[in-house]
Amino acid sequence: ELPALQVPKYSLELSLPEFEILSMPRNIFIPALGNITYDFSFKSSVIALSANAGLY
Repeated sequence: ELPALQVPKYSLELSLPEFEILSMPRNIFIPALGNITYDFSFKSSVIALSANAGLY
């Protein structure tokens, strides 16, 4: 027969901090830096993959 264990009862209160959601701007302005291009290529003995992207 096992002895009875007394487990204390704690009142646990959790309070979360209040967060204010800031209003996000509807337009994001990107400064003109010229054309931005990106080229990617991957070659192996099984497959060759190439991709490119650009902002003009």
